[in-house]
Amino acid sequence: MENIIKTEKLTKKYKDVLAVSEISLNVRKGEIYGFLGLNGAGKTTTIRMLLGMISPTKGKTFINGKEVHSGSTDLWKEIGYLVEIPYSYPGLTVRENLEIIRQLRLINDKNAVTTIMDKLRLTQYANRKAKNLSLGNSQRLGLAKALIHNPNIIILDEPTNGLDPAGICEIRELLIDLAKNKGVTIFISSHILGEISRFSTRIGIIHNGKLIQEMNTSQLEQLCQKKLKINTKNNNFAKSVLQQAGIIATDTPDNMLEIQNETIINNPESIASILVNNQISPSLLNVVEEDLESYFLRTIGIKGE
Repeated sequence: MENIIKTEKLTKKYKDVLAVSEISLNVRKGEIYGFLGLNGAGKTTTIRMLLGMISPTKGKTFINGKEVHSGSTDLWKEIGYLVEIPYSYPGLTVRENLEIIRQLRLINDKNAVTTIMDKLRLTQYANRKAKNLSLGNSQRLGLAKALIHNPNIIILDEPTNGLDPAGICEIRELLIDLAKNKGVTIFISSHILGEISRFSTRIGIIHNGKLIQEMNTSQLEQLCQKKLKINTKNNNFAKSVLQQAGIIATDTPDNMLEIQNETIINNPESIASILVNNQISPSLLNVVEEDLESYFLRTIGIKGE
């Protein structure tokens, strides 16, 4: 499959601070690539290098097979982008802001502004000045500017900041439609794994400037740990009984027992039988699956330092 975005050992250093370190990634046509990391991990710096807004200390970036250089504004014609704060002319209305973008992008279709406002549910705010918009609607306006020219590549930095759950869902569905039905390639950064995992096809995790893991979204749930939590009136005795049966149970901070053996987790009734046969009545026997946020934090804790 064709690579639309490619980096080779992309690195950015500011004096003594290594913001991004040797990141090599490939984003294929029609893919939604979720670029995940905590605030300060290096996401925005990477995106600025992808767009040619800043030059790398070393390494290369390619868009559609062409090397990106600092100040390569020609490539912006085919890219829709939103980086950090969605800037607008505060004294102009939503419609006026978008009309300026339409003219700057040499879009002949005069209905383009109306179309994009409808798509991002900004029509009711068309005559409101940008400075009077809520944070969420300011974000929508930024997205409208990024999408007004129907780009084939979209690069978005934390695009759901300030949006309510309904707004997040709308943006998610819009991006899925663009990728699936129009072949648009989307590179989107976020610090929220749960949200990104709902619509990305592939995920890269960045921490302390390093790309520490890449995976298909379909692999993600398989990587989340499962545990069997147990509680009884006498956990010390229960732990001893299980140990005699060759089963390792460990104490948890909430004064319960925990088993991580996959075979046992898939057959928790076997534990119930052992306990009951030893006159121990379990008050809790529950399989707990690690959520996506916990997986993310565990991953950067193990591999990021």
